Amino acid sequence: MLFIFKKMGAYKGQVIYSLVVKALGAGADLLLPFILAYMIDDLLLQVTPEDYWLLIITGVGMLLVALLGLFFNISANRSAEYVSSLTVRDVRNELFYKTERLNAEQVDKVTTSSLISRLTTDTYNIFQMVGSLQRLGIRAPMLLIGGIIMSAFMDPILTLVMVVMLPLISIVVYQYSKRGQPLYKDIQVQVDEIIRVLRENITGVRVVRALSMTDYEQQRFDKENQKAVEKELIATITMNRISPIISVIMNVGLVVVLVFGAYRVAGGFTKVGQILALITYFT
Repeated sequence: MLFIFKKMGAYKGQVIYSLVVKALGAGADLLLPFILAYMIDDLLLQVTPEDYWLLIITGVGMLLVALLGLFFNISANRSAEYVSSLTVRDVRNELFYKTERLNAEQVDKVTTSSLISRLTTDTYNIFQMVGSLQRLGIRAPMLLIGGIIMSAFMDPILTLVMVVMLPLISIVVYQYSKRGQPLYKDIQVQVDEIIRVLRENITGVRVVRALSMTDYEQQRFDKENQKAVEKELIATITMNRISPIISVIMNVGLVVVLVFGAYRVAGGFTKVGQILALITYFT
């Protein structure tokens, strides 16, 4: 990771720009439910026909905030992809430079197929990671912490439901991520094996044809390819279990918010618009 951060450091200005603009976009997203609650509780339910212009102005303001948030998020994502591509370019150049200077023993130890995989598949994964770090590195914490703060400002009691859900979701993500990591390592090993078979067939195509081994080599490749598919399916099924479990936890939390929210609205402790905003922050 330090190596990746060092490469990203060459584009520090662009990274800072991405994070700042992404923070502004997240701030706009956090502001929208608050404006919606204000419109419902303080304008829609209390405004007189003569004051409808206040409602219209607030609606236009909400639209502008949404458009600004969209603009900030798109601009930040474009900048993040630009930094990712430049960073991975530098990583590939250094990896190629290093590979060119490996001796025969080192190449045999790492294997040629693994070297090819590291210069292609692995660097693409780094590209995805660097982009995600810039897109979610500031946005996700802001939405999480900001959502809790805004919810607590509106209704501290219902906010406790959100806070209680967080440890449950964290436990689920941790447990399945712990199971998934070894599975993805197995996939990478199998990808190296596919590249090895493919490389042998390309470099030895004349020998394969001369010995009439085409069918055998096709079967060998199909066998390795099927192994990769099976391992990919196991990893995907394992990690995809996270989403439905989290959805169940979230839906249970939403039901609790709605039930307690109804009692609090009936008791005059909170308002309808605030409940809608809380649900938005909760999700």
